[in-house]
Amino acid sequence: MTNESLQQELKKQKQLSKTITILIFCLLTSFVGFLLGLKIGTPNQNYAHVLKVLNILEEEWYSEIYYPNQEDAPVAQFISSVANLDTQKQLDPYTYLIKRQPSVVDTSGKLGIKIQNCFNANFQLVKTVYPNTPAEKAGLKPYDLIYGVELEDGSLIDNNYTSYLSGTIGESITLCVYRFQQNEWTELKLPITYDKVTYPTAYCYTQTDDNLLYVKLDGFVSDIIGSNTVDELDAILKENTDKDYLIIDLINNGGGALDSVVAICDLFLPSKQLVATIETKNKDQTKYQTKDKDAYTYDHIFLLMNENTASASEILIGCLGYHLPNLTIIGTNTYGKGIAQRTINITSDYDFQYTFAKWFTPDNQWIHTKGFAPSTTLDAISKSEDYLLYTSTWLDAGITLQFDQVDTKNIKAMQILMNQVLDLETNLREDGYFDNATQQAVLDFQKEHQIEETGVINNQTLL
Repeated sequence: MTNESLQQELKKQKQLSKTITILIFCLLTSFVGFLLGLKIGTPNQNYAHVLKVLNILEEEWYSEIYYPNQEDAPVAQFISSVANLDTQKQLDPYTYLIKRQPSVVDTSGKLGIKIQNCFNANFQLVKTVYPNTPAEKAGLKPYDLIYGVELEDGSLIDNNYTSYLSGTIGESITLCVYRFQQNEWTELKLPITYDKVTYPTAYCYTQTDDNLLYVKLDGFVSDIIGSNTVDELDAILKENTDKDYLIIDLINNGGGALDSVVAICDLFLPSKQLVATIETKNKDQTKYQTKDKDAYTYDHIFLLMNENTASASEILIGCLGYHLPNLTIIGTNTYGKGIAQRTINITSDYDFQYTFAKWFTPDNQWIHTKGFAPSTTLDAISKSEDYLLYTSTWLDAGITLQFDQVDTKNIKAMQILMNQVLDLETNLREDGYFDNATQQAVLDFQKEHQIEETGVINNQTLL
């Protein structure tokens, strides 16, 4: 196959613009050896996926976001990688080929919990017990400490037992846990049977404050059997209409479907409120608004976020932050992803994901690469997931942290927390070593709050 015949075939498929013609020329001159080596099938069969990608790049890819000067060379180089079905080459951070993985039916059984290594390798702290799961049915609760697994033959696995936290559907184990209740640790053994588990993307954290509802959103999904974020959230809110305060935790929520986040905004806003504006390559704009639906109201809403909060999560922050005066945004600056992608099939085994739009907040901000800053640095951060997790566990366990101690989990976590919460002139180290600066920060905190000045972190300090 010659350069001329390939170019004629490409022209036959579509009347290309001058820019794309130049790109093809670059492709032909730079990668002629590769192209001449293709001898299987007709030109149309060989290059159908290339033509699809070329068409998308010309018609839909929002090139000026990353290439404001309309550079041709990067596109030509990318097209060569498309011809090779190379999934490593990116035209922009979100535009690339994806090799589809063969669908595998997951037959493994789960317990339905979220855990975190705590104190040492032999303890797993239960952070979340998902509803309607084997763990919930067995009576496992948040803040339980798993220390081992008892098998059906009666043998106890108390080291490297985490591999037993999933297994074959229908088989059973016994979880060995410690639970702090009535001012003492109680040892419990909870029989539990592995089963298929569908993890929700919206769920509650247990709270001691009866007037507070804490909801964690792990993503924004729709039209998936067994998992629909807006329906899950709606059900939670409907069951807790007596709450005056709401925390929506978006920490580490990287986003999801646009229609899902728009529907979630419907839950909190009256009709015809602007959620976001989507702008495509040709500058056409589509405005997404809330629908006519009764909204849930609260005295105050808190949104928790961090550097991994992105995309659809940022749409939610931008929308509620603009429309609700009783909203406080807490945490660290968000990721800053103000663009949207589409994914299409280009071969039987490969998809092509590409950037097709920008999105703007209701007040017409484009937060790409900038993100959202928190609206406050007040101690409201103390209601975050990590604080609740660590304080509840430490208060129960009676752990003491003090000068010259090394604890890369607990001391490190408290150093990070103090840097977020306390107004320190110099940030503390965050490596888990309890140095003089950490001790002084604890002393200052104890003095300010009229706690015995010991420089030690214990139950009294955390209270």
